[in-house]
Formats: sequence, structure tokens, C-alpha cells
Amino acid sequence: MILWTKSKNKKVLKAMEYAQRYLNSEDLKSDILSVKEFSHTTATPKEILEAFLDARARGVKVEIRVSHFGIWKKRVLGSFGSGNYFKLNSYPLAFRVVAEVMGTIVHETGHWVDWLAKLIRFGHGDNSSSGKKMAFPYFIGYAATRWCEREILRDEAALKNKQVAELTAQIIKERMAA
Repeated sequence: MILWTKSKNKKVLKAMEYAQRYLNSEDLKSDILSVKEFSHTTATPKEILEAFLDARARGVKVEIRVSHFGIWKKRVLGSFGSGNYFKLNSYPLAFRVVAEVMGTIVHETGHWVDWLAKLIRFGHGDNSSSGKKMAFPYFIGYAATRWCEREILRDEAALKNKQVAELTAQIIKERMAA
């Protein structure tokens, strides 16, 4: 599965990068298989995972478009069947952190995989999230958000460790030269 966008929005680009990493990770598999059953579907976690793996193997491309479609409108508009894309509403993006945007991208990608699967359905019914924590799209969006929060912390720690190592090397080099 390949996510792509023409957007120059830095938050969307960073969220998309993390979403791509998550969708290709072993963590996606373990998150899906950690659940005994999802609500709003008869599909098993194993069947849902197989649908994701099939979409990934086929190299399905999903475009993320960023549009402004009103302050009080939905955060996302999907386009299933008429094109491989979904739109993120630019207005709410301004108020959300990268991990939340990434979770939304993974949630919407889950809908794409559901649409592609044909023989099984694992959506969440209407657009209300109330009582649907264990409906697959909401579950995987929340799991992805938590994963992204951890990855951001790891990436920041790795960057700081690299900076400390570079500074230490520079100090040692200067002392050796003196």
C-alpha cells in the first residue's frame, strides 16, 4: 500500500510518513491480531489482516488530498470507487497534532482496504464514533495514533542522542587538537 499526496502541508506530510511506516510494520499485524473480535463485522481479525496484506502486496496507491470544506463539516470525505483518494479537511488539521492526523489517515486507509476486500466488510456503520471503539476503523485509528506518539518520542530521542554524540565527538576532537 502506498500513500501519496500533492499537499505541501508539513503536518500532513509527517503524518503520512508515519502512517506509511505503521501500515508496513509488524506492529500493524500484532495490533490487529491482538483483538479477539471487532464490532460491526463478522470478519475475523485474521481475515482483516489478510485484506491489508493483500492490498499491500498489490501496491494499492491511495492519495491524500487536503481541501477546505467548511469549519463545521466533517474532517474527512472519502471517494470509494470513483478514485483512490480521500480528502482531509484543512480546517481541523490546524488544531490536531501529527499523531492524531496519522490516526485519521490510517482509519481512512482501513475504509479503503474494507472497500477493496469485496467479500468481507469491516466498517463502522454510520459516522458516529459513539460506542464503536472496537469497530475496526476506529480501533486501528486509535492504535495507530498511540503507535505514532511512541515513534515520535523515539525519533526525538534518537535525534537528541545523535546531537549529543556529535557534540561529544567535536569536544573530544578539539581537546585532542589542543
